[in-house]
Amino acid sequence: MTSSQLLLTVALSVGISVPSTLLVNRYVAPPKQIASVNLKQLTREYIARLEQESISEDDIAHKTQQFEHQLKRQLLSYIYTHNAVVLVEPAVIDGARNITPDLRRRMALTPLSQT
Repeated sequence: MTSSQLLLTVALSVGISVPSTLLVNRYVAPPKQIASVNLKQLTREYIARLEQESISEDDIAHKTQQFEHQLKRQLLSYIYTHNAVVLVEPAVIDGARNITPDLRRRMALTPLSQT
């Protein structure tokens, strides 16, 4: 094999393997999406709903703990299904998708008693 044939073989190998590797990598491990969530707002809204109910402090503590577990579960579910990195809203300057409304909707659809 001459040096020009060897060079051509190497160039073709690299030319085929690099794009195919990039395509496979993108399919197997798609890039992470960046999202933001306003946890303070979700928590305030939940506390406001609790204040409207006339329940004991022990019930408030129990329901708050349930809310915390449910919120954590919903966040982890979102992270897993959307291949996302979720940051709290003050940590994101601009450009990230705000998932606060999505979480609010998910939390409303899932009763806290399932935690």
